[in-house]
Amino acid sequence: MPDQESSKPTQDRYYTIGEVSTLCEVKQHVLRYWETQFEQLQKLTRLNGRRYYTKSDIDFIGELKDLLYTRGFTISGAQKFLATGRVEHESTELTPASQSNVKAAIADLQDAKQILKQITIE
Repeated sequence: MPDQESSKPTQDRYYTIGEVSTLCEVKQHVLRYWETQFEQLQKLTRLNGRRYYTKSDIDFIGELKDLLYTRGFTISGAQKFLATGRVEHESTELTPASQSNVKAAIADLQDAKQILKQITIE
């Protein structure tokens, strides 16, 4: 059984795409796609055509996986976030017409709730 410490990435070692895929729990084809979308992911390709990654690449892949899979970013959203370090939000302010629509919907829901209460009482 491999030692836990020996399976942790170290700074002075290069990792194959298969090793990175296992370490990061990301499929190899996904890693290859991410290489085309994120310039921060700098794989090294040797003469034999094999991809090699560094510890900093593995750290970046972990951050990217968190943004895409855990936090729900899209590829373009993650690209913008990584470029600026912040999330751009759309305005959440409602226009007067939208406020009126929301108030009408709430009133309709309250009426429906009252009708349902009367039905269950009967």
